[in-house]
Amino acid sequence: MGDKFQVADLRDNQVYVTPDLQMKLAPNEVVVDGTVRIPKAAFGLHSQNAGVVETSPDVVLVNAPADAPKPEPRWKIIAQVRVVLGDEVTFSGFGLNAKIAGDVALVEIPGQPATARGEVRVVKGKYDAYGQKLDVDRGRLVFVGGPVTNPGIDARAVRKIEQITAGIEIRGTLQAPQLTLFSDPAMNQSDTLSYLLFGHPLEGANATEGRSLAAAALALRLTGGDALAQRIGSAFGIEEVGIESGTTGTTGTTGNAATTGQSAALVLGKQLSPRLYINYSIGLFTPTNVAHLKYKLSQRWSLEAQSGAQAGGDLIFTIEK
Repeated sequence: MGDKFQVADLRDNQVYVTPDLQMKLAPNEVVVDGTVRIPKAAFGLHSQNAGVVETSPDVVLVNAPADAPKPEPRWKIIAQVRVVLGDEVTFSGFGLNAKIAGDVALVEIPGQPATARGEVRVVKGKYDAYGQKLDVDRGRLVFVGGPVTNPGIDARAVRKIEQITAGIEIRGTLQAPQLTLFSDPAMNQSDTLSYLLFGHPLEGANATEGRSLAAAALALRLTGGDALAQRIGSAFGIEEVGIESGTTGTTGTTGNAATTGQSAALVLGKQLSPRLYINYSIGLFTPTNVAHLKYKLSQRWSLEAQSGAQAGGDLIFTIEK
């Protein structure tokens, strides 16, 4: 029992709770039941991986210790707790700043994933996307008895410019969201994304905005984002638009985009002549820019050069079997 006492006082999280819990003890077992009300809290959640260099996949640990079996817990905890968010609860993280509310029943059974039923919703919020603060006019995490780590998601953020509304809608689950663009009045996706980020249609975008739009179409993982990025790229004379990951090699060729690790980059490429190809990589998570040139000297010989943080060149001889 208690009334509005503080349980967390950290840089990103300050939490006050009013618990009403009953606890039963049995040999090697604890059963918890009741309600925890959170009248006031400020939750912050920020990425801890920014700037972290991932281990190369070809690294081998010599004499690595075998994984020790996990010891059996001394106590088995069975819990069925209702969590109620009050009127002064906020969340800040990953571009979202919002006042939230909700009511969720959590169930914990030994040997099984924690499950939940209920809903957490955004009462009022803003979402930062590519320098724009979008209004969150609907935001819900819906728990229907499945794992607490993967609720359903139903959210929508919009930007209004005079008589035009452009927005992004998110459905699916937290671990596999599906993002789509919409507008009122209806317009094509290229113009919708341009209005969403820059406040004007695609035809009014400059080259820098065009690159940002292509990056957004891929990085936001929009439904049909690859095709949308290609259409935007074509409008600015760019033949290749994709995502490349420096951790696993090139995975982002035309129509095939994937992001793995913090070194993912937007790649914009163009065949300038039958012999000369050039592309330009722009870091999505780190401020890196790399120009890459390929020149075919003959049927077997080619020259590749790169400028950026690591500059260099290669003379390549190709044998076809």
